[in-house]
Amino acid sequence: RAVAPCLADAPCCACHPARWRRGMGPAHKAALGLGDFIARSHARALFRRALRAARGAPPQSRGELRVLIREEMEQGRAAGRSAPDAKWLLDSATQRIEQLERMLGLARNAKRR
Repeated sequence: RAVAPCLADAPCCACHPARWRRGMGPAHKAALGLGDFIARSHARALFRRALRAARGAPPQSRGELRVLIREEMEQGRAAGRSAPDAKWLLDSATQRIEQLERMLGLARNAKRR
């Protein structure tokens, strides 16, 4: 028996997974809880804050600093998924970013003198 061809306009996922439309992913994908949603938004805010701080670095080291920030965030993503682990990772990332901001601020002030 011949199989009917896939309709190009149909949002099928069985024939062409690459054609999934936004919001039409697999049904088994679990929705985020409120705590997970807040932690994820906090992590993204920290990432943006770190990248903003990297803009204040000397031009020759900005690229390397951006790569380092990206790698640290990827390592944090791969680390533990439990709530205490995530909280600890976010707290330590906040402290490290504050330290980076202070260090870059001191470097800027020393350069002005």
